Amino acid sequence: MKLSLVNPAMPDFSAEDISLTTICTWVNERTDHDCSIIDLTFHRKNWRKHLHREIATEKPDLIGISTNSLYMRFIEELMSEIKSVECLPIVLGGYHASINSNETFA
Repeated sequence: MKLSLVNPAMPDFSAEDISLTTICTWVNERTDHDCSIIDLTFHRKNWRKHLHREIATEKPDLIGISTNSLYMRFIEELMSEIKSVECLPIVLGGYHASINSNETFA
């Protein structure tokens, strides 16, 4: 299975999420699956184009998105953008999805 994890830190400057890096490294080193990271940090103006280019290049079977409360509005837009073009399952992780699971499912 190919997995792409999205760092949605697009609305403002942010560094690569260390959790995504840790998960991808673990998956690539200890499983037969392949993991990549789609980092939107430095793609504010062209994030849609960058997202679709990375999905087309990586051809993932599953998209994972790191969530935090600050970015939830953008994450909703991000999920809609993925679903508008790709028919891929999306899994949300991170502290917002864990703490506010009912809100996240809604």
